[in-house]
Amino acid sequence: MGMPNGLLAVASMGSRGLDDEVSQVFARCPVFTIVQFEREGIRNVKIEVNRAAKLPHGVGPMVSYRLIDMGVVAVIAGGFGPTVLEILKRSNVEAITVPAGTVIREAVERYLKQQE
Repeated sequence: MGMPNGLLAVASMGSRGLDDEVSQVFARCPVFTIVQFEREGIRNVKIEVNRAAKLPHGVGPMVSYRLIDMGVVAVIAGGFGPTVLEILKRSNVEAITVPAGTVIREAVERYLKQQE
């Protein structure tokens, strides 16, 4: 059967796409790297500036719902708060924790391999 098509959001330190590093924080990361994938692997990569990162509060739910609305099937970050984990779980979005500083390409390829 193999892997379905989908969207993956990676909390990122900067705007270098697959060559960048996974952020320690999810909701307050500066940028999300949005990876579109299909059976053959990575199809498209785009950078989304996280406009909510500097807000005083309510960032976790705001960011979570925005990514859910985009249609992501999974998110990758160095860590997630309990509220975010609950929201993602209710929406059937997988939350994947990897060590902060992991190269995004490696984290994404590891995720895709597990979906096969």
